[in-house]
Amino acid sequence: IVHLLMAHHATPLYSTAAALLLILLPLSAGAAPAPAQIGMPGCDTSCGNLSVPYPFGMGPSRCYHSPGFNLTCDRSSNPPRLLVGDGTLQVSEQINTDFDLLAVVYTDDIKIDSGGHGRLGGGLSDDGPYVLSRYKNQLILLGCNVRATLKNGNITMSSCSSLCPNDYEGLSSDSDERLSRPDRSMSCSGIGCCQAPIVVYREVLAGSNEIVPITSYDVELESFGWNRSEAQLWPPRVFIAEEGWLATWSLSHQLSTRGVSMEVPIWLGWEVIDDHQDDTDQLQRSSSPASASECSRDAANSVCKSSNADCRKHQRGGYTCSCKSGYEGNPYITNGCQDIDECKDLEFYKCYGQCTNMDGLFQCQCPHGTHGDHSTPGGCFSLLGGNCITSCGNLSVPYPFGIGPPKCYMPGFNLTCDTNHQPARLMLGTLRVVDFSLRNNTMRVINADRVNNFFIGESIHDIIYEMGYGEVVPYSLSTIDEFILIGCGVQAVLSNTENNRVILSNCSSFCPSNKSGSYNATTAASFGDSEYCYGMGCCQAHISKSRNGMPSDFSIDWIDPNIASDGSFPQAYAFIAEEGWLNKRWLSARLPLAPFTNDPAPQLEVPIVLDWEVLQLQRGISHQPTNVSSSLRQQQYLKCPGICSSKNSICKQMTRGYSCHCSEGYDGNPYLDGCKGGVHK
Repeated sequence: IVHLLMAHHATPLYSTAAALLLILLPLSAGAAPAPAQIGMPGCDTSCGNLSVPYPFGMGPSRCYHSPGFNLTCDRSSNPPRLLVGDGTLQVSEQINTDFDLLAVVYTDDIKIDSGGHGRLGGGLSDDGPYVLSRYKNQLILLGCNVRATLKNGNITMSSCSSLCPNDYEGLSSDSDERLSRPDRSMSCSGIGCCQAPIVVYREVLAGSNEIVPITSYDVELESFGWNRSEAQLWPPRVFIAEEGWLATWSLSHQLSTRGVSMEVPIWLGWEVIDDHQDDTDQLQRSSSPASASECSRDAANSVCKSSNADCRKHQRGGYTCSCKSGYEGNPYITNGCQDIDECKDLEFYKCYGQCTNMDGLFQCQCPHGTHGDHSTPGGCFSLLGGNCITSCGNLSVPYPFGIGPPKCYMPGFNLTCDTNHQPARLMLGTLRVVDFSLRNNTMRVINADRVNNFFIGESIHDIIYEMGYGEVVPYSLSTIDEFILIGCGVQAVLSNTENNRVILSNCSSFCPSNKSGSYNATTAASFGDSEYCYGMGCCQAHISKSRNGMPSDFSIDWIDPNIASDGSFPQAYAFIAEEGWLNKRWLSARLPLAPFTNDPAPQLEVPIVLDWEVLQLQRGISHQPTNVSSSLRQQQYLKCPGICSSKNSICKQMTRGYSCHCSEGYDGNPYLDGCKGGVHK
């Protein structure tokens, strides 16, 4: 538009059409986009501050779907009132076409005739779109020695009884019995008033699965007991109301005052009763419950006009529509469900990186050249740059691992370099790192100060390693590690208590006693071959793969608590070690096993293998809508935005997160732009 205006401005003479264009273009350029269509063309779609979306409508029949959806706007009142049916029901909240509920109010209680019969008004027809919702409504009865029953045809939907003692002084009394004290308990329990939930059942025609099309609701009132004086003094009042309506003192005061009118809120369910049901619909209505909610293609296209809408069939044979995830608008009109541009509300959708809107979904990732958590403010950092240390001692530190500021590593992969040794040592907490494998997603570490020893009369319940555990830690014990226990009459358990407790490994160790009744763990542990422990003096067990990362708990205890104070039992030790490290004779010779010895455990270098995976992608993917096809979702997972930076890399899903690997024929670091051509070794 700017360039066009400049072109005309540079021309001394221009036509009347061009001049008109000059006038109109600035106006249109600054105009706000047209509001989304909610109703039929040429139809009034508002009444006061309430919108009237199709299938509802006002005016001629073309403005609403079918009888029952025609509403009336009473503009003689201030503000205008939107009315349903015969005008005794008033719409009280905005109509949301994605939900099959309509909030309405009516005035006063249900009128009961001399024969004890009444009906919920509103002029709702048996073949109309409305039913009393099975959610949020309840039956309320105020009175003495009377029972109220709500029926839909021959089906009883609710019933309750209200009693009064002989000395009951009425609903306006200050006695403790008044209205079951709703000002205190906020509920009616049967003294002076009662309330009961409404259960919606549908009557079925005999010999078929067809639902009887009854949407009228009748109330039957029955008096009982010999004392009728209270009932005559305080005539019963019956309400069908929204749950919680009675739970206020001001309302109970109005109820106890005769001649006072009030608005009673209720919820109506609605569905589109379509006249074009085919044989498939009739068949589904008499089939299994799973298929009973499925719409046939013809019915879905007839009712749900938008191509981005889902259809649901209801028990009465009607239908409701809703926009698919990632879309918003009116599913009952053509092109009514429009794509949501999530990138216009980045804070709500928690995208603080680069946002790309797509039809029905969006993609959020850290900008090119950065990494991190794009779902948190400031979570994207530049890739390796200045101040990043890439080696420690004689060991290189490959990204996503790093030393230095947060930009040097992915979340959870920060390491430290201990320069107090020669050569310097690369550390993960108190564990010394000796090897990495980007291809196998493993890290080999040495534990030099965490040999758990167990003394007489003690129990140990400990956190495993200082690196932590849970969702934020990218490490877990490898299945090539094993759990080792040395001692007599002890048992040890390695577990993870995230959510529900999961036992990852456990074993028990026993020892035979000698003639003097003492126990010698050294002799027992060194018996037989030197590689395996079978439970006599020591035991070893495989460690299961954890779905929650590092184990959170380690416990060791006596098998028999009664022997905890027995001085003949030696100390016990527990290890986590790489499979194949154990040599019983070598280890038992270095561990003080004698009873009553409080010497600290020796410094042993125990190798452990850790698995690792990048957890960051999980949080970003969760912001994508659920309506994405499985093939598209898989394709997006394989891209792993913000993790795999090399264009010649692939992404694999792990137990909790993801890992990157160079494509076949390439080698290098896939977490940087490091996969280069050549033979993949």
